[in-house]
Amino acid sequence: MLEFIFTLDYEIYGDGSGNLRECVIRPAEELLNIFKWYGYPLVVFPEVLEIEKIEEYHSDHDIGQVGLQLQQILNSGNEVGLHLHSWWVGATFVSGRWQLDFSQANLCSMPEYRIREIISRGLDILRRLLNDSQYQPVVFRNGFWIMQPTKEITKILSEFNLKIDSTLFKGGRIRKYNVDYRPSVRNQYYWRILDDVNKHQDDGLLWEVPIYTELVPFWKMIPRFFNKGSKNNTEEVQSERQFKIIEHWARFSDYFRIKYPRKLDYCFMSLDEILNSLKKLVLLDEKTGGDYKPIVFVGHTKNLKDFKKVERILKFIKKSNLRIVTFKQILPKISA
Repeated sequence: MLEFIFTLDYEIYGDGSGNLRECVIRPAEELLNIFKWYGYPLVVFPEVLEIEKIEEYHSDHDIGQVGLQLQQILNSGNEVGLHLHSWWVGATFVSGRWQLDFSQANLCSMPEYRIREIISRGLDILRRLLNDSQYQPVVFRNGFWIMQPTKEITKILSEFNLKIDSTLFKGGRIRKYNVDYRPSVRNQYYWRILDDVNKHQDDGLLWEVPIYTELVPFWKMIPRFFNKGSKNNTEEVQSERQFKIIEHWARFSDYFRIKYPRKLDYCFMSLDEILNSLKKLVLLDEKTGGDYKPIVFVGHTKNLKDFKKVERILKFIKKSNLRIVTFKQILPKISA
């Protein structure tokens, strides 16, 4: 059986640029209206550490709308997960620019006490934003797709009653942070994790429900390589340009292989690419019958531009009598 989970990372750009109105609030509102019209739920991952810092420094006058929108999202039958970018913990706002500490980008590699502090803090912020002190998210997604090393963060997430991680993208590799998900391509659509996010363990404390990927020739990723995170910034200084060139080449080394795992991303993939992927999944499901297949889409508010494309995707799903669900809804099925 095939079911889809549409996720939305609710955030500005990773370097702190962009404003809440255009990068977060407006695109989230438009997307939610489309999902509401079709009668489907959405899973929203607000980047809570970023939101807290914007509140602290009063750096964006629309910050007061964020909590109200998140409450509306939750109260409208959607799901809200926990999403953390740990480099925001020590962020400061100086002369109109965010100063972020990317040495803290890998939450998983921090000491156990520090991981626990940051996750606890993230949950507190999330509950405050939702105006619900008892809210318990089911699902977690870490920043930069990082879920290695796995054991400590898995144990701590379980302590806080998180049940599912959806950070991994099957077959992925991010050399900069020593992330290697290539062994995960041998797995099915979900598995229990403990010591290594790539491997199923019967005594695992969390379920891994990965972002769905397809292995495609690397040249199909070239447009995304050049467009990813692109934005106009006339104030960019020479040192920042040089840093971005280095970042581009680091990312290119991850893309450059015979086959690359392309995420099922409704912001970056074309309509034809997505519909072709859906048709392949439907055919596969017809052949494999009873196997349960939760398929996770990913998107980001900051990258949402083509809402007509999203409507066409949902129209196809509706016409094909397929289901869109939340992580909370799939939990009993994968745990059975």
